[in-house]
Amino acid sequence: LNIVGFCEIEPYAQKVLNKNFPGVPVYKDIKKLNGRQFKDIDLIT
Repeated sequence: LNIVGFCEIEPYAQKVLNKNFPGVPVYKDIKKLNGRQFKDIDLIT
């Protein structure tokens, strides 16, 4: 399993993700996420 990012709008949850998954980007708004940057991704949940 290779985690390439998270999307989370809540600031506290963003802090938890950043702490537990250092180096993995946390995107703030799913509506602004461009799927083209994830060419080889099989699953987004």
